[in-house]
Amino acid sequence: MPAVSIILPTFNRADYLRETVASVFAQSWTDWELIVSDDGSDEATRALIQSFGADERVRILWGRHSGSPAVARNAALRAARGDYVAFLDADDLWEPTKLARQLERLHLETSCKWCYTAFQRVDEHGRLLADESTRRFRPIAGQIFAAILQGRASLRTPCVLAERELVNSVGGFDESFLDCEDIDLWLRLALIADVAVVNEPLVRVRVSPESFTGRRRHARIDLIRVIEKLQGGAGARWQDLLRRERAEHAMLLAREYAECGERALMFRTLAANLRHAWPYPRAWYGAIRALLRSLPQRS
Repeated sequence: MPAVSIILPTFNRADYLRETVASVFAQSWTDWELIVSDDGSDEATRALIQSFGADERVRILWGRHSGSPAVARNAALRAARGDYVAFLDADDLWEPTKLARQLERLHLETSCKWCYTAFQRVDEHGRLLADESTRRFRPIAGQIFAAILQGRASLRTPCVLAERELVNSVGGFDESFLDCEDIDLWLRLALIADVAVVNEPLVRVRVSPESFTGRRRHARIDLIRVIEKLQGGAGARWQDLLRRERAEHAMLLAREYAECGERALMFRTLAANLRHAWPYPRAWYGAIRALLRSLPQRS
C-alpha cells in the first residue's frame, strides 16, 4: 500500500493539469498513489488524463459531471489506500519537498494527525501576485478550530495532508456545499485532532478568473451554512463563538447585497440573522451600514 494517496479532482483544466501532475511526479517522496477523479471533462482533458495512466502509481476515476469538487474528492477518498491523504487541485502546484516535509513533521509531532503548509498565490501564468510580498502567513498549530473560524489560520486545500482514517472518521467532504466544503472539513478535523504546520511556502495556489476563489458571495452564503451546521454539532464551548461569527458574516453578506442594490435579499438576510446578532454591537453596526447603503443617494 502507498504511504500517501493524492486526491486530484478535475474538470476541463487541461491547460493547467499537465503542470500540476508534473509537480506530483517531481516529489522527492515517491511512495504515493495519484488518484485523478474526473468530473465529466471534455475529450481533450480526458485524453490528457488517460496519458497519466502510463505510470502504475496513477489511478483514474471517470465520473459524470456534478459541478461539485466535494463529489469528485469523495469518490477518490473511497478509492484511496494510503495511510495519509493529500489534496491537490487541478490548477495548483507543489514544490518538490512538499510531501517529504509534511511527513517528517508528522513523524516528529506524534500527537498531530494532520498537517498544512504555507503557500504562495500566483496568477494564471504562474507569476506571484503583486501583494504576495506583503501578505503575512501565520503558522498556527495545535488546536486551531477558533483560528480557522475567525480567519486567522490560513489553510488552502493543496496544503493539507491528513491521516486517511481521520478524514474518514468525520465523513469526508460534505457534498451539499458547492463552496467552503474544504473549510467545513478542516473545522470538523480541528474539533477532534491537533494540527502540525510546516512554515514553508511549499504550494503555489493559482488564482484565475475561472477559479472557485473568485466566487466571494456564494462562498459567504455557504460559510454561513457551515457555521449553522457546526452550531448543531460542535460542543458547548464553541457556541458563543459560532453565534458571533455567524452574525458577522451575515452582516457582511447584507452589506454586499446593499452595495449591489438587492434590497429584498439584504432585508431577508438581516431578518434571518436577527436572533443571532442582537448580543453583538459590531454586528448591529454592520446592519446599520447595510441599511444606509441601501437608501437612494441624493444627487
